[in-house]
Amino acid sequence: MNTIHKPRFLNVLKGLILLLIIALNISYIGQSDAEAALQTENPRTALVIENSTNEAIETAVVLAALGGACGAGNPPVTANQLETLGFCSNVINSANPPYSGKCKLTIESGAFVTFPDIPNTCISGNVTFGDYPGCPNTAYPTGFTTAEFTLNTDGGDEVIDISLVNGHNYKVSISTHSGGAWTYGQNPATVISQIISKPLGENIGNPGVYPEGCTDCIQLIGGIVCPNFSLNPDCQSSRICNVSRSVSNRGGTVTVSYMGK
Repeated sequence: MNTIHKPRFLNVLKGLILLLIIALNISYIGQSDAEAALQTENPRTALVIENSTNEAIETAVVLAALGGACGAGNPPVTANQLETLGFCSNVINSANPPYSGKCKLTIESGAFVTFPDIPNTCISGNVTFGDYPGCPNTAYPTGFTTAEFTLNTDGGDEVIDISLVNGHNYKVSISTHSGGAWTYGQNPATVISQIISKPLGENIGNPGVYPEGCTDCIQLIGGIVCPNFSLNPDCQSSRICNVSRSVSNRGGTVTVSYMGK
């Protein structure tokens, strides 16, 4: 007849209880991870602006108005909101069509700034370096390089590009990190992770870039953009100017980099 030794039996029982507790904890952790994954199923795309040079640069931000990809339920970020959050200052034209305002900030050498993440808003507009975008002037006789973006939209696509429609003053890049893949062109679409502007006259075939004076990528629509610009500019041969992805694949970071001359 076998005799049960109570101390040994109790130790075994305690061990079994401990294993059960550990198993339950592992199961609970797994459920928590699953819940966290559901909460981040639709992450927002972050926008970063960086200065890759060894000198500070004045940076101008122009924001699009309500409408289009940024509807009433997911309105565009305004310059007033950015100023309130300490991102920029000297707001003008705020909430006046066709813009949601514009403002400026200085980015020190080697530094970067991140657009404030305001829930339930769309980030749509452009960034230029040196001054607000416009036609060539005394300070910038070859015009302005403009980084354009529409992120965290109501639906459809997120879109990025570099526009040289008003000229080119500085080398600028737009890089993407994480989130769904970005593509340009059609049949088939080509994956791309970085757009880099080149000097005027060197951007034909450069994906993600609108050449000088080419308001519709492959052509000029309407009158000339700026005085002394050509009525027949050299434009892209196919629609490769916009880099996009479905907003259902949003997330990660879009980084606009100022690279100097």
